[in-house]
Amino acid sequence: MLAQITDSETFGSIVTTLRRAEATCHQPERLITRALKAGPVSSADDPASLLRHRIQQLATRTTPGRRTSQRRRFITGFIPEATGTMPADMRHALDELRQHIEERAEALAEEAVTTRPAWMKSLGTVPRESTNARERWEKTLRAVVAYRDRYGIDTPTSLLGPASDNTQHRIDRERIETLLAEPAEPASSHAPSAMTREGVQR
Repeated sequence: MLAQITDSETFGSIVTTLRRAEATCHQPERLITRALKAGPVSSADDPASLLRHRIQQLATRTTPGRRTSQRRRFITGFIPEATGTMPADMRHALDELRQHIEERAEALAEEAVTTRPAWMKSLGTVPRESTNARERWEKTLRAVVAYRDRYGIDTPTSLLGPASDNTQHRIDRERIETLLAEPAEPASSHAPSAMTREGVQR
């Protein structure tokens, strides 16, 4: 069943549905668990579409829980990560998706460091290596390139591109803007991250 769902073109829309539900205070892991318990999925002609339909129905018909004070974890700074209990195969699929997103963001960030696009000037001066400030700058860069990639933003000078009326797009943009507005941490010695520095040093 796992391969049928993750290899389906519908899998991306499942993730989008979960993110929209999370934005309205639903807990993605609970929706997944309840959707799978609602009946067999693997025997359906299109398991991924069936799972997405169930999640959409649950998100519409059930009352979301209250937001907790626990700090949410985000993939590349703006994609909510489902951290609760869920079936092992679904957890594995989401972990693989997270790894793919993070690796792509890392590659896009390295490309930006090398090519120096005009929009990168909005991130300010590149901090010295091996400092907390540099690590935070690189984290922000990865979030920005992942956001631009997610929404197909190709504006040469505008960091985040034009605003959107789409609810999820607006929520993601606000998360990136919050990340950009965070105060810089005091510089201190810190182990360098995996991002290639050669482009910055040139």
